[in-house]
Amino acid sequence: MAKRATSANAGKTAAHRASKSTASRVLTYAPPWVAWIIVLPLSAVAYVTWGRNPVAAPWMSMAAFALVAALVPFTWRVLRPRDEVLQWMGTVSAGLGGFWFIVGMLVGPLTRGVIDAWGFGGFGICVFWTIRRMVVNGAAEQQAEAQESKLDKVLAGAKVFKPKEIEGRVVAQMEVNRGEQTVRDLQGSADKMAGALGVRPGAVRIAADPEDAGRAELVIVPNDPLVGEIVWPGPSAPGASIADAPIPIGVYEDGEVASIYLCGDDSIGRALAHWLVMGMNGAGKSAGWTNAMVDALTRYDFELWGSDHVKGAQTFGPLQRYMAKVATTVKGAKQLFAEARDEASRRFAELGERGIQQWEKDCGFPLLLVWIEEASEVVSDSTSFVRLVERARSAGVVIVASLQRASHDNIDTSARAQLAGALCFGVRDAMDATFALPDNVLDAGATPDNWGNRKPGYCYLVAPGVDEERWPVPLRTFRARNPQLVAVLDEWATPLRAEVSGPAATSLVSNGLEGEVVDREDMDADDGEDGMEPIPPTLEPELKFDADEPIAPPTEQQNLAFATSGGPKLNTDQARAVVQQHLRTLAEQGFTQTQPAHVCQMKPATTRSREWVRQELNRLCEQAEPGEIALEREVSDVPGVYRIVAPSLAGVR
Repeated sequence: MAKRATSANAGKTAAHRASKSTASRVLTYAPPWVAWIIVLPLSAVAYVTWGRNPVAAPWMSMAAFALVAALVPFTWRVLRPRDEVLQWMGTVSAGLGGFWFIVGMLVGPLTRGVIDAWGFGGFGICVFWTIRRMVVNGAAEQQAEAQESKLDKVLAGAKVFKPKEIEGRVVAQMEVNRGEQTVRDLQGSADKMAGALGVRPGAVRIAADPEDAGRAELVIVPNDPLVGEIVWPGPSAPGASIADAPIPIGVYEDGEVASIYLCGDDSIGRALAHWLVMGMNGAGKSAGWTNAMVDALTRYDFELWGSDHVKGAQTFGPLQRYMAKVATTVKGAKQLFAEARDEASRRFAELGERGIQQWEKDCGFPLLLVWIEEASEVVSDSTSFVRLVERARSAGVVIVASLQRASHDNIDTSARAQLAGALCFGVRDAMDATFALPDNVLDAGATPDNWGNRKPGYCYLVAPGVDEERWPVPLRTFRARNPQLVAVLDEWATPLRAEVSGPAATSLVSNGLEGEVVDREDMDADDGEDGMEPIPPTLEPELKFDADEPIAPPTEQQNLAFATSGGPKLNTDQARAVVQQHLRTLAEQGFTQTQPAHVCQMKPATTRSREWVRQELNRLCEQAEPGEIALEREVSDVPGVYRIVAPSLAGVR
């Protein structure tokens, strides 16, 4: 604790060194002299009020003696941790001052002898305190001057102005020695400056002023504010579109939430970006990205594919049931790239016919994210991967490559150049950081090599949509436990296969169909090969709907348990019939509108994709056929809310 306080004081002292004045030093000598002067009028007031009163004087004198008797040992005890000279000086000053005040209150402070004692004795005590303060200040100033002398050598003529302490950080403006140095020179000396100040490595950052090449902002963070786990707050916008809100991933060191944008936005000029997630083993990159993917899966227009040939199912954990495709071998991963490229081509054709230049909300396709974990072995010489990252962005296909070291022998440099978003966790050395972070971020003081794998979750975020001033600011990703993630996915996401447990669940993923891509939608129709027992279908109850019979209001809002299909994929007419049956069930149970959870429950029953269900509900809003229950879109901030127009309500439609 003492070391942390010393570091903080060092940072503050360095930033304030230019603003110290002679007046501020003089003020340190004032307290004993002010106390000496004030005690005389106070004693005179006490004498007039109580000393000349024969009734009050005895009582007040006893109270004053008791107060002084308590003050003397209290002063001795309080000053015990300090040096012995200070302890004796403080105790004697308190005792003599208290005794003189009592005498002055009883006989008058201006009485001969009393006023003499105040003059000579008080003056002498003040002189002793002044001498001691001179000694202390001299030692402190010598230490500060030595520190500032070292700092001056580092600054080499640069000046520091307007220091401010803001929530544990010291922020100041800097001006270079114009004509002799540049901001980059100062940035290269940040580690030397930290050493001169006696603060932790990486505590000093220097950010260039975009408006003046000779000015910069100095930020000193003596103590690490990211120590301790930062709990994941839960999904940010469940039921909304992936385009409606960014995905919060953690907290910066100044307390601001760090968020990423997975899709582009033409209206503000933000392009969709592919991502590089880099960090050494144990740095927390998989856990941090998993939380972001859980949040994304709660959005209605997001689809996730994944590949991990090293840890397989262990990496994706609770996400597996909600991922459309998973590959667990190198061969399967490369086939996954080919399928993603084919999907992008299909989207190009369809979006191009409709005049859509970049993926956008409600364009007819979900945003597809392909997450390649332990990517070095499968992307280093993969032509399919290079072509995929070069062409997939405008089709709404996002590629995320996660690896420990993005050097040229681990990932094709042409592909790496296309990864505009980066999350750089702790790395082994400064050279590794250059593979993920731009030069200006490293120059400004980004030092992921200081973390290694000793601080899991610490990272830097560089991406479109993130203010460039935030790029060199460290953040820590949220931490969530699996039960919390499972609960969120169960409530908001759509399972793409039936849940299994025990050895079957592991073998199903790790075998990977002999290295081929594991397609979760194909698994739904599995007949029990690979060791998984088929789940018997639950029969839908026979429903009767009388248009003339009033709908009774529900006694309580309840979740509907619709049947899931364990058989082959339904054709369009059959799937539409299932949707109608679900809507009739909702109407009979008293619901007047659908909720996102109801829409999610329709998907497994229809054996169709979530996008197909959404398009079918839109069709019922615009072109419902005779005899079908129609829908009307509700004005709501939450997508997936429709008003049910039952036959008995057709007149008000």
